[in-house]
Amino acid sequence: MGNFKHFSRKPSVHLTALMLFLQSGVMAAPNALAQRVGEPPSAAPEGSGAVVKKHKNGKTTLVGSDGPQGLALPGNLPNRPGNAEERSRSFLRVYGPSFGIDNPQAQLALKKSFKADGQDTLKHQQVYNNVPVFSGELNVNLDEQGNLLSISGKTAPGLSLSTAAKVPASQARQTALRAVQKKYKLNPSDLNATTPELTIYVPELIGPKTGQPKLVWRVDVTPNTLDPIQQIVLVDAQAPNKVVITWNNLPNARTRQTYTTRNSQTLPGTLVCGESNTTCSNGDTDAKNAHIYAGDTYDFYKNNFGRDSLNGAGSSLISTVHYGTNYKNAFWNGRQMVYGDGLSVADDVVGHELTHGLTQYTSNLNYYYQAGAINESMSDLFGEFIDLTNGKGNDAATVRWQLGEDIPVSVFGGPIRDMKNPPLLQQPDKMTSSYYDFDQNFEDNGGVHTNSGINNKAVYLMTDGGSFNGKTITGIGITKVAKIYYKAQTSLLTSGSDYFDLYNYVNQSCRSLIGTAGITAANCTQVLNATLAVEMDREPYAGYQPEASVCPVGKNPKDAFFDNMEASTNWQFTNLRGSNPWIFYTDPDNPYDKKSLAVDDVDGPTDSVAAMKTGVTIPSGAFLHFKHAFSLEPGYDGGVVEYSIGTSNTWTDARPLFQAGQNYNGTISTSDGSPIAGRAAFTSTYPGGNYVSTRYNLASLAGKAVRFRFREANDPIVGDYGWVIDNVRIYTCQ
Repeated sequence: MGNFKHFSRKPSVHLTALMLFLQSGVMAAPNALAQRVGEPPSAAPEGSGAVVKKHKNGKTTLVGSDGPQGLALPGNLPNRPGNAEERSRSFLRVYGPSFGIDNPQAQLALKKSFKADGQDTLKHQQVYNNVPVFSGELNVNLDEQGNLLSISGKTAPGLSLSTAAKVPASQARQTALRAVQKKYKLNPSDLNATTPELTIYVPELIGPKTGQPKLVWRVDVTPNTLDPIQQIVLVDAQAPNKVVITWNNLPNARTRQTYTTRNSQTLPGTLVCGESNTTCSNGDTDAKNAHIYAGDTYDFYKNNFGRDSLNGAGSSLISTVHYGTNYKNAFWNGRQMVYGDGLSVADDVVGHELTHGLTQYTSNLNYYYQAGAINESMSDLFGEFIDLTNGKGNDAATVRWQLGEDIPVSVFGGPIRDMKNPPLLQQPDKMTSSYYDFDQNFEDNGGVHTNSGINNKAVYLMTDGGSFNGKTITGIGITKVAKIYYKAQTSLLTSGSDYFDLYNYVNQSCRSLIGTAGITAANCTQVLNATLAVEMDREPYAGYQPEASVCPVGKNPKDAFFDNMEASTNWQFTNLRGSNPWIFYTDPDNPYDKKSLAVDDVDGPTDSVAAMKTGVTIPSGAFLHFKHAFSLEPGYDGGVVEYSIGTSNTWTDARPLFQAGQNYNGTISTSDGSPIAGRAAFTSTYPGGNYVSTRYNLASLAGKAVRFRFREANDPIVGDYGWVIDNVRIYTCQ
């Protein structure tokens, strides 16, 4: 049993994918403290006065002018105003290679262009073999003379993968529907799914994970009931029944239409007032508030930016109040605003939710990890600006910068967020704050409602000024800050932007606007100081890849058991249900660990274990330590560590022995037939994208002969990529 050649089962394409996922950064140790991830400004090639910013991976995320005058094309290219698209292509030929784009004509497709304040913005989608790259986008901004103000965004350079799908679109659609049905406990008839579209998923373009590019089918799933769900599901196009990643992308002319549902869930409901009834005299208090504050939101964007409604083309502002029964929330569902009882009483909440619509039509920020946090913060800041300038509601100094302060405590329990002091409501006010949410259970799409506090604090400092984290900022007021963020939102941010991108784009936006709305170079210094004060140019590395040291500094391990899996004979593999055997996975491309203990996460009911063949007598003061990587269907498939004493076949969960590193990060659903239903387990995908490590304290087992086993169980439908384990040791530190 110990010879890995005994096992005839070949590694599945799913497990192979997980190992490829790891190869991009095997055991990349996180820094103990957050560090700066960008480079200081440097001269761009052939560009006088250009600023170049590079991301943590060394890839360019911004080329921009250091002032309101754009960069001219190099002398060997024609410097005539000409067509904006032609000028954009010319600049992309010059600067595109910095972003990994060598052939703009073949690698970029123009998807949108518009003019604002005399400046042209052209938005491009990266394509590979005519297949779009998810969140691979570049925005080009030109001044009135056709010179370059900025190129912003991220791409995936050097792609090399097949774009021929092995999984039919119809099968991918069914996989997506089954995944969403299971997640939200809905009936199949309750769901609609878009026609699957091939796209290329590159993990680092949308979140903290790293890994190899993958061909996927994109399917958007929504319920017939119009509940706040718009689930983006990326289904593996090469391996059947595998969901690569999924998340809910809906955030929790002045033409207004306000409806009431009378506490049902049928949208939009009964029309109670339109634009001819500006005070909504036919509606109750909730309807009146929703109607009036929607008008204030329209007026704010029209008066400050000349924008005609959320889409810039006069779309109706549709609102529904009294949604559901005792529904204590509000949401933008992609087409309209929806409020539970009493939620429309707050003008900043109305402005917040409608701004999600603006985001949808402009940057289209993913509602996922830092992009989602920025999405939330954009709604917070513009919602609060609307609140502070419309002359309505409670604007007293004691509640200035609070979101939802006008909502009755009986409805929501008090303010939702505090932009001046985010920690007051458990939000981070800087990147290294202990309140930064790594959201390992993925309960909040990667911390979108918590980590928005970082930019919220920056906006407060820019607007009102103050001293924070070693920086003193002189406030520049709402009008200027709003102009700067609107420019960043509509012209620089892309769907996968993170905080480091926002740091660069907000500062670039300010430089581009010098001379507009009274904005000066001195104002831009204050913007820079505010973004530095909240450490927006840093990444919270600590905790993205949870690590447990083997021994404290100055001590070394003395092993009672150690297996690096390179020539192991220590493990017995057993299927407790179904057929999903563990294997020794051979990875010749990994120079550190050529073999690992591994198991697939299959689409079917299975329960299998890799157990130590013989027990180990546990020394006094001993520990169990191992490194591992897992990508298991979140909340439905999972892995646990168990132990037995002596010759007993009774297995006990090792969870109470956990001491450091990566702990179980979720609970397995009780509704889908998993053998470990209701138990905490390793599930979902750890943040960061590489190996993590786990340490257990074995003091309570000292003197006993103990066997450990790794157990992985799957429910009947939808799989993932599996669990890989290496360097298992039982030891003391000496």
